[in-house]
Amino acid sequence: MKLRMPRLFYEFLNENFFWFVIKIFNFFICIRLFALLNYIIFLKYVFLLNTLIDIAVLHQPGYIFQFQLTYSFLSYKTSKRFFLKTFLTKIPFALSLSSIFASANWLEREAWDMFGIRFLLHKDLRRLLTDYGFKGHPLRKNFPLTGFFEVRYDDESRTIVNEPLELTQEYRIFRFENPWIIWNH
Repeated sequence: MKLRMPRLFYEFLNENFFWFVIKIFNFFICIRLFALLNYIIFLKYVFLLNTLIDIAVLHQPGYIFQFQLTYSFLSYKTSKRFFLKTFLTKIPFALSLSSIFASANWLEREAWDMFGIRFLLHKDLRRLLTDYGFKGHPLRKNFPLTGFFEVRYDDESRTIVNEPLELTQEYRIFRFENPWIIWNH
C-alpha cells in the first residue's frame, strides 16, 4: 500500500528531518530539535492535530544523546495518533509547545521536575511534583535511589525536619537461593 503525500510535505521533510517512517496507521517521525516548532505548527494545520496527549522522556546515561523526548498527538478529525521523537544531549533543552497546545504547560513542567529538561520560551517553568527545596531530578537514572535527605516529623519540636540520610546495612539479610527451584532430596 502506497501512501500519497503532497509534494509540499516531501519538500518540507527533506529540508528539516533525518528520516521518517510510516507504520500502519500511526506516523513515527524523527526530527532535529531546531525544526521542532516549525514541524509541529505544520502538522497542526495540515493533519488537524487537536491535542498534545503526552510527553514521554527516556534517559540513557553514557550516550551522546542522553535524552529521548516522545511527543504524542491526537487528531480528532482523522482519528490518527502522531508520535514525534527528538533526542537531546547531556545538557537537555527543548522548545516549549505551551504557546501552541495548552496541555503542554503541565507536561513540560513535569518533564522539567522529574528529568531536568529545560523548555525554552516556557512562561512558568517551576517544580510541579516535588517541593521547591528538592535537589536533583528523581527520574534520572543517575539519581540515588534513596535520595539525599530524610524528611521526618519531630515530636519534641513539633516541626518537620530535613536530615542527611544515613543508611545502615546491619539488618539486611541476603539469601542467595532461587525460590522458584524446588529441590528433591
